[in-house]
Amino acid sequence: MTTKKTTAQKKTTVKTSPVKTPEAAKPEPTAPSDEARQAAQLMAEQGRQVFVEGAADLAQSQEAMAAAEQAARISQAVGKAGMTDVSQGAELLSASDDIAVMSAVISAMSEADLERGLELARLSGELAAVGEVVTHLEQPVIAAFLASRGARLQEIAVENILRSSSTRALSHAVAVSSAQVAELGHGEVAEGLDRIAAAESWAAHSNSLAQTSEQLAVDGVTQIATAQELHATAEALTQNADEKP
Repeated sequence: MTTKKTTAQKKTTVKTSPVKTPEAAKPEPTAPSDEARQAAQLMAEQGRQVFVEGAADLAQSQEAMAAAEQAARISQAVGKAGMTDVSQGAELLSASDDIAVMSAVISAMSEADLERGLELARLSGELAAVGEVVTHLEQPVIAAFLASRGARLQEIAVENILRSSSTRALSHAVAVSSAQVAELGHGEVAEGLDRIAAAESWAAHSNSLAQTSEQLAVDGVTQIATAQELHATAEALTQNADEKP
């Protein structure tokens, strides 16, 4: 005989109570004196940075001014050399003109010698012809005289023609020298003008550097003054913070 046993199972429920989490710690309020000290430190740091920037601007200003002075000296030296070149070029051109005039005079002398030589040659030929006529007339003394004078005129004519040739060569040589001197003069003038242009460029560069130097000096002084004000304000805030309990 089997007996059925029923087992009553009791369900038990566990009640859990909510866990209380600790509240986050609230930051303690900062005292006004601490805030003042922090502000003073920030101002002091900012003042140091501004002071460093101002000092750097003043240093750059001095460097720019030194560069401007050097550029001005270069401009003066180059400009002076340029004016010297222009002056020398003008003198060479003037000398070239004088040489050209001399060449023209020599050329005129050459033409005069040639004309005189040809004229004497004609007279010599005429005397020779007259001498031949006188010889046929059986006047030997006059014929001899005319022959000697004709020969002498012939010699003078040849000398004049030869002198004309040499004078023409001299005139050409002088003309070539005149052209060479003129070329040198033009070169000196061109070089002088280039140097003067370079001097003006250096002068403009010097003025630009001087303006930059002045601006940097103004910025540097302004920044240093600002840094001093920040430092004074920081000291005042620190002193007030120390006086408060």
